[in-house]
Amino acid sequence: IEFFTKDPVSYTEFKQQCSSLRLYAFIAVNAGIVVSLFMDPPKSSYWRTYSPLYFFSWCGGCFSSKQPLFLTEKVEREVDVPDVYKQLTLSRRLEGAAEEEEEEH
Repeated sequence: IEFFTKDPVSYTEFKQQCSSLRLYAFIAVNAGIVVSLFMDPPKSSYWRTYSPLYFFSWCGGCFSSKQPLFLTEKVEREVDVPDVYKQLTLSRRLEGAAEEEEEEH
């Protein structure tokens, strides 16, 4: 503490005091912000989802999932991929997409 309270003799000593004090000021400001967030957290859903306290429940949810992690059977699709590829490369549109879009409006 004496290092910060004594009068500097030269500019280099003053500069060293400022540089050394900057580290403690940074730590104090960040600690104040963290304490403030824990004492009075924001009310937003974003904060409730991504706050540090939610991290632990998220980790627990990763290990207790209700659905299996890997597929148990082959997924069947009703899309003819070669036909869709041919339509998109030749006309840049799908055949039924324009009709569906007009019906929605």
